[in-house]
Amino acid sequence: MSELKQSRVALVVIKLKFRDTPYYLMRNNKAWGDVSFVGGHVDERDADSLERAAHRELLEEVPSLKCERSFDLNILTPQLDYGPVYSASAKTQVVYDLQFFLLLFHQTPESVITSLRKRSMNVLLAQSELLQPTRYKVATLVEILNNQYPGGLSAIPYSWPRNLESIGNTATQSILALK
Repeated sequence: MSELKQSRVALVVIKLKFRDTPYYLMRNNKAWGDVSFVGGHVDERDADSLERAAHRELLEEVPSLKCERSFDLNILTPQLDYGPVYSASAKTQVVYDLQFFLLLFHQTPESVITSLRKRSMNVLLAQSELLQPTRYKVATLVEILNNQYPGGLSAIPYSWPRNLESIGNTATQSILALK
């Protein structure tokens, strides 16, 4: 029997409050047909560091953050083992070493939110849509975080402490209207 493939994955959670409702900035992955957290696999550039991978993936997948250097990534969960599960991309069983990080903004995330466009791969989804999906297929990673974080998604701190009801361009407002 062959040895199981191992993969290390860093994920970034961005939780914001719009109109007193928790939303998550998620990544729409057209190849897999689902939405998931920002993040990805550790590669050589990351020197085997999940935190470095989280930071790199965050800047790659949310380009507006490259100009907004006033944020921190805090460890949200310890490293979690998941699997073995079949990976369609690896075409084999894989055991994942996962870690979730919480993005914390030092100043209003308005520019990040207003940079979202209808064609963006990043979408804002209400927490209720992640827990009981109706419009999107939600990656298993959401369920893993909900089960592993004490109190589930509801207990995860916000990335910005204030309500952002006054923020939004037309594209963001139409995304939020789909609540």
